[in-house]
Amino acid sequence: MDVKEYISSGIIELYVIGSLSKAEAMEVEQMASAHPEVADEVRKTQELIDNYAMLHRRNPGTQVRARIMDKIGGGVVNEGKLEARIRHIRAYSAAYKYLIAACVAALFITTFFSYFFFTKWNQAETGYTAMMKEKALMVTNMEEVKNDLENRYHDLLILRDKDNKMIVLNAKDSTKNFTARVYWNSGTRKAYIDVQSLPMPPDSMQYQLWAIKGGQPIDAGVFAMGENMGVQELKTVIGADMWAVTLEKKGGSPVPTMDQMYLISSPS
Repeated sequence: MDVKEYISSGIIELYVIGSLSKAEAMEVEQMASAHPEVADEVRKTQELIDNYAMLHRRNPGTQVRARIMDKIGGGVVNEGKLEARIRHIRAYSAAYKYLIAACVAALFITTFFSYFFFTKWNQAETGYTAMMKEKALMVTNMEEVKNDLENRYHDLLILRDKDNKMIVLNAKDSTKNFTARVYWNSGTRKAYIDVQSLPMPPDSMQYQLWAIKGGQPIDAGVFAMGENMGVQELKTVIGADMWAVTLEKKGGSPVPTMDQMYLISSPS
C-alpha cells in the first residue's frame, strides 16, 4: 500500500482517537517517522479533535463605566469659587462695565465646561458602545466554536462506530486527485460521506452519491460542498457492491449521468 492509500485507509483517524492496538499504533508511528505526508496527516487529524478556540479577549468589568465617569468628575467646576469671584467683582467694581465683563467671563466659563462635559460624555458613551460590541463579538465567536466542536464530535462518533464500514472513493479520471470516503452502517443501513477533494460545482448543479447493487444504481442522496462540511448523513441504503458520485442538476436525479461521474469505489 502506497502512502496515499495508507492515508486514505482511515487508520490515522483511528490512531488519533485511540482505537488501535499497540502494535497497530506503533505501525502508524513508524509510517509517520518515515513519511512526512503521514506525519502531516496525523497532525491535521489531531488538530481536528483539539479544535478549541482560545479567545484572547478581555470581558470588561462592570466598573469600567464608573471609572470613566469618576475620571471626568475630577474636572468638576468649583461653583463656590466662581460665585465668590463674582461677589468680589461686584463689591470692588467701581464701574458698571466691570460687572458686565464679569458676567461675560462667567458665561464663557460655563460654556467652556459645558462643552468639556459634553465631549467627555460622548467619549464615555463611545467607549461603552465599543465594549458592548466587543462583548457581542465574543459571544458570536463562542457560539461558532461551540457549533464547530459539536460537529467534530458528531464526526468522531461516526468514525468510531464499529458498525460503520469505510469505503474509499477515488477519481474515475486517474489524472485527477479527487477523493471521498463513504461510511455505511450495517445496522441502521445509513450512508454517510466525507469529501476530501472535489471541485466546487456550479450553482445549478449538485453532487449525488449512488450505491451500485447488482449493477443497478440506487440513489443515496445529494450532499453539500463547502469548507468544514465534515461527515454528512445521506439516505438509507440496503447494501452496495460499489459506490459512485456523479454531478447532477440541483436536487438530484433518478438515474446517474454516467459521463458526469467523478468518483467510484472498487468492488466490495
